[in-house]
Amino acid sequence: QVQLCFELADLSFQNFATLRFTFQPNPVLAGVTRDGGLQLLEYSANFQRLVRYHNRRALHPPSPGVFGAKMDDPPVRLRQGAIAIWERSSDVLVAAPADGAVWVWRESNVPLFGFLLSGWKKLPDVPFTPPAAGQSTPPVDSLIFVSPYLIGVRDEKLYRCDPSEAEPAWTLVAATVGTTNVRFTRIAPVLVTAPIPTINARAVGVAKD
Repeated sequence: QVQLCFELADLSFQNFATLRFTFQPNPVLAGVTRDGGLQLLEYSANFQRLVRYHNRRALHPPSPGVFGAKMDDPPVRLRQGAIAIWERSSDVLVAAPADGAVWVWRESNVPLFGFLLSGWKKLPDVPFTPPAAGQSTPPVDSLIFVSPYLIGVRDEKLYRCDPSEAEPAWTLVAATVGTTNVRFTRIAPVLVTAPIPTINARAVGVAKD
């Protein structure tokens, strides 16, 4: 039995992303609650329950920014349903969308000048085809990390972006069966029980048909 041992404005999670192979002492999970806040959790084997990772409260972009910079803009509400998590060295990174943009939270585990300078970075909007009059703008439906790329689904198409670049950009990823374009609704990483150095990371998708 797993217990959530903290209080939130809204405990309703739609899904979690979790680190499978990690340098962290405990498994780390990330999820967005209904109120649009990012929650970082870890499973404590000692207490047999989920606790806040680094004792973090709900996180809302844009503040703090890169390297912990204070931002004066109002909080942004993240969208549930699409979330990715990965590691870079000992840092934990999480990506979640808000409208068409994707925000990446970097949770630092190595002090710089005595401080853990965690913060948000905003990626460009994921491209889409402008909808017809009266139709809604398509959301970002899925996000996964397949090193070194963040892969997203929007407007039934696949896009990839390297979030570590100084000026990241989304690029369309061709997906066809014969001459027919595949229209995606969701994607997910393929997980294995142990990493296999000779096999690249892979993903699976659900087509609209």
